[in-house]
Amino acid sequence: MENQQNIFEALKRVVRNEIQPMRDEIHQFKNEILTSNDKIAKELIIIRTEVAAFNGGQQRQDEQLQEHSQRLKIVECKAGI
Repeated sequence: MENQQNIFEALKRVVRNEIQPMRDEIHQFKNEILTSNDKIAKELIIIRTEVAAFNGGQQRQDEQLQEHSQRLKIVECKAGI
């Protein structure tokens, strides 16, 4: 029984030594993926901010255009155009 336990422990060490390099490689690959995802997330935040700023500016221009259109109609009515 003790001999079987020694064989089992030796086998565990061999398997652990064989698997550890693969685990290290997987860990490194996972870190690379997460790092690239961080870069993508930062770009997405920048794009969202730019879109929000653009939409805000566009909305202000639309409101101003609407106001100018209304004022122009009043002037045209008074001028009889």
